[in-house]
Amino acid sequence: MALTPWQKIEHQVASAPQAVGIFANGRIIGAQPLPINSTDYQVMRIDQHRYFDHPDLLAFIQHLSRKANQKALGMVLIDDMAMPAGGRFNSGHTSHQSGLDVDIWLQLPPQLWSAQ
Repeated sequence: MALTPWQKIEHQVASAPQAVGIFANGRIIGAQPLPINSTDYQVMRIDQHRYFDHPDLLAFIQHLSRKANQKALGMVLIDDMAMPAGGRFNSGHTSHQSGLDVDIWLQLPPQLWSAQ
């Protein structure tokens, strides 16, 4: 599939974090990246550059993952957040473009996935 114009943007828009637009047609300014390397979670498909979100959501992800790890509940898998400047993906997921949505899975038993 061809990339959308939003998928070609490689850097965040420098500003205070803010979701702009509506649920199905928006973007995020001031998005921050979720740290890729963590013992509490694994970011999936990092080559898609969909690991940016609002700092409040990043804090929630880190808190949830830390608690799941402490309770030995399994590996938390993080996928399909927003891209650096938000905007549409070429594969749907319109709610993710404003930096306020994330796919979270809990994998039992805990293990790391390869890049493939």
